[in-house]
Amino acid sequence: MALSYGFCLGEAGNQTDSQQFSMVFQQLAGDGIGSGFDLQLQGFSLRLGGGYAFLQGRWIRLDEPVLLAVQPAGYRGDRYDGVAIQADFQARQVRPALLTDIDLKQLRQNPALFRNEQKYCLLLYAIRVRRGSSILLKEDVQDLRDDPFFCGQVASLSAAAPDALRAFQFFQTGLDERIENLLAQGDQVLESGDKALLQLEQLMENVGGKPALGQLHTGRKAPQPAENWLLCQGGDVPSGYPALSALLSGKLPDIRCQDPRIQTYIYGGKREGA
Repeated sequence: MALSYGFCLGEAGNQTDSQQFSMVFQQLAGDGIGSGFDLQLQGFSLRLGGGYAFLQGRWIRLDEPVLLAVQPAGYRGDRYDGVAIQADFQARQVRPALLTDIDLKQLRQNPALFRNEQKYCLLLYAIRVRRGSSILLKEDVQDLRDDPFFCGQVASLSAAAPDALRAFQFFQTGLDERIENLLAQGDQVLESGDKALLQLEQLMENVGGKPALGQLHTGRKAPQPAENWLLCQGGDVPSGYPALSALLSGKLPDIRCQDPRIQTYIYGGKREGA
């Protein structure tokens, strides 16, 4: 059985390398750009705007535009060049790059041509360089940023947060199937939500006896006893909850729902001195 685990586990003195950290981040975030990387044509050069990208657990943030010079056109036929974000594993760098004379169909059939042990590329644009031309034309630019094979987009934290919170609740309780059934009441959640949440709380009590420190609860009202639950609207953890403060590094999460009637609470335990 092939088994891997970490970080910093195993024999004493073992060290965790950057590859292991990158592998975990890649599993969490995937590959793609977060924003930006607009392209402008300037004669026979390309002006790539700033942006943020994540690839194979590595990241790049380009704070200002960079100019990429295209090689002169040939006279035997048209060719295609690619504007890419490239992770060079041997040079230990991530940087914008210009790939000369590419074939998109061939790259789809054989990804190892631009993604292998030496390099990994996110292809942002394909540029047609016409035979004998001295300028680049806007209609010859193919935007690949939304193509999930060549590039794609990585989800923002705000978009991923609801799923992450749901996963956290599943991890804490082990009752994911039951929670899904209760939360699937959809349009009736405001009318029957309180009843469903009471069922959920009772189920949690039957399994674990009491909520775990840091457990989240979303609903119209705080669970009982209400003084053991704190509203997740940011700010410092109030005094009297030292264990929760240590868990959260002193700051409450800021979780706000689109419907102001619904709020999220975090379990802090019994307040000391109360």
